[in-house]
Amino acid sequence: MQLGKIILLSLICVFVACSGERSEGEPPVPLPEEGIQFAIDDNNFNASKIKAFTAPGEEENTTQLIIVGASPEGHLAEFHIKNISKERSSFSVEKGAEASFSYRTDNEHCTTALIMNNDSSLNIEQHDPVTNFISGSFSGFECGGNIENTVGAGNFAVTYEEVTLENSFLLDLNAAPLVPAMVFVSATPEPINTIQITGFNGGTESYTLILKNDLPAGTYAMNEFDFAPYFFYSDAELNQYETVSGQVTLEAFDEFDRVLRGNFIAELVSVTDATEVHCEGQFEIFVF
Repeated sequence: MQLGKIILLSLICVFVACSGERSEGEPPVPLPEEGIQFAIDDNNFNASKIKAFTAPGEEENTTQLIIVGASPEGHLAEFHIKNISKERSSFSVEKGAEASFSYRTDNEHCTTALIMNNDSSLNIEQHDPVTNFISGSFSGFECGGNIENTVGAGNFAVTYEEVTLENSFLLDLNAAPLVPAMVFVSATPEPINTIQITGFNGGTESYTLILKNDLPAGTYAMNEFDFAPYFFYSDAELNQYETVSGQVTLEAFDEFDRVLRGNFIAELVSVTDATEVHCEGQFEIFVF
């Protein structure tokens, strides 16, 4: 009888130990280690430095995320995911995946989107908006650029920051100060590879500066035949003004802070009546 009680107590102890219940004071199960890793060009990329930012997505009740990682060798990878939602954690071409990827070394570059390959997919495995932790994985996809091999499967786990910078776009038109009421920034990957800053003041009044992405710090000329850099605007009377000459000066862009600052000067002419306008501007933007 005594032996039976001992056996019964032992079984109860084993059951409690295996039930997964955590006693009070016991530390929680740790989150997966943060990082981003994948296979590319017969090599493995494993970030030793990583940073991530999030902001509202283009669709309602969604989030967009950018992850930036650097390897010990100095290679850089950027992973941009649009429109993450709780209702849709698995992404594929058929489900309208919107994600872009870039990878750079001193001699090589790869820029593409997951939607370019029907075999590509993206899965969000964990997303905790309270702790700002997100993890997931993606399949291989084709590279654009001078890397011909397919990017192999990869995964990521990061704690992200909310974007707090308010984009600014300040202008002087013929020495009259102007601050657009709304400023929007959009980045387009290769082959277009541009950053577009647009300020709106309601109605038809808008002001747009187009820059080439990944330009180092320096001063760049613009004219009416250049796609970027280039500046144009439309006033409240639907008059379109095009740049005939000008220049843009960029400060150094830090890939991990994602903030781009600069200023520009442009001489413009109205398409309608050939009116000439002198514009000076400056900007501070967050670049996804």
